[in-house]
Amino acid sequence: KNVEFPTEICYNVNMKRIAIFGGTFNPVHREHVSLCKKAIEELNLDKLIVMPTFMPPHKHIVPAPPADRLNMLKIAFLCAEKIEISDYEIKNGGKSYTYLTVERFREIYPDDELYFLVGGDMLTDFKTWRYPERILKSVKLAVFFREDFFADFDGEHKYFKERFGTDFITFKYRGNNVSSTEIRIKCALGLDSRNLLPDGVYDYIMKNGVYKGDKY
Repeated sequence: KNVEFPTEICYNVNMKRIAIFGGTFNPVHREHVSLCKKAIEELNLDKLIVMPTFMPPHKHIVPAPPADRLNMLKIAFLCAEKIEISDYEIKNGGKSYTYLTVERFREIYPDDELYFLVGGDMLTDFKTWRYPERILKSVKLAVFFREDFFADFDGEHKYFKERFGTDFITFKYRGNNVSSTEIRIKCALGLDSRNLLPDGVYDYIMKNGVYKGDKY
């Protein structure tokens, strides 16, 4: 006799683990590349979407042109597996609000596990972001440690559970303190910064004068 299993116990074997990593990437540097590789490994990701902002709401310095930042990302991750460069926020223009982005990607990936990568320094400011509750309805925060930055993770876990009714996860990677401002200054002055940049990015910056006359 054939047995029919109830549909409610069937699992979606096609479910993917996907993370979004946003930022100005002004410019993308070696630390970004290292972080992405470790995130894929530690979180067992099927895909990591790297997404440059058009204009971050919390910064007042105008970043390098979007086309240049996209091109530098494509160079930096040229041979990287499981990494996709997205121009979604750049195409949208204006200020890039995370809640709108993650809600859109939840629509694109309705049945997958979605994560949003943030550093420990950003975690403490998360409560000040535009509509943090809406962000957490679409994604789970995946937090990594920053060098020389201390966060009260026990306190943050408690706060998240009490205010948002959910929690964030952490992974072990500890990011090195790399200054994008320092890189831009060096490039503007024609100083070699290859040791801080992924292969090919420094040459692109110099060839195209990306930060020539930059206000840093």
